[in-house]
Amino acid sequence: MKLFYTAIILFVALLLSACGGGGGGSVSPPPLYSAVTLKLITAGTPSKSLRGVGVKITLPDGVTPQLNVDNSVDTSKIKVSGVAGDGISLADYTVAASPAKGTLLISLSSTTPEGFGAGEFAIVTLNIDAGSIPGPVDFALSELDPIDFGLNHATGLTVSYTAEFR
Repeated sequence: MKLFYTAIILFVALLLSACGGGGGGSVSPPPLYSAVTLKLITAGTPSKSLRGVGVKITLPDGVTPQLNVDNSVDTSKIKVSGVAGDGISLADYTVAASPAKGTLLISLSSTTPEGFGAGEFAIVTLNIDAGSIPGPVDFALSELDPIDFGLNHATGLTVSYTAEFR
């Protein structure tokens, strides 16, 4: 009889240990987004007060800028911001052609009379194609070109970004 009770206790213990969270092994799909906003930020000490900045953004697959009907970039989606105050922006988009990624080259000029230094200088809103799942580290910034009031290239800065998905 003792063997019978031991067998029942082992059977119940095995049953209970087999009952986990019941997730069935399914994994939640990653969230789907339709847009991402990049805040572009310089750090360091510029050699002179800045009048403008240019930078190249390499885009992950499935991410594109908003385009006008003539396929030019809708610059209303590229805002001069932060330390740069108000200003104007220009942009040139190169469509991805495998294996090359798409790129967005932006240039902005501040209307702030005294110029600006390091800090957030632009907000860029980009579209995300349905089914694409870019991550916050999938963008690359290069070709930073800060310009002073004499239209000379300033030195002493690096560039980074933060990403907010919507």
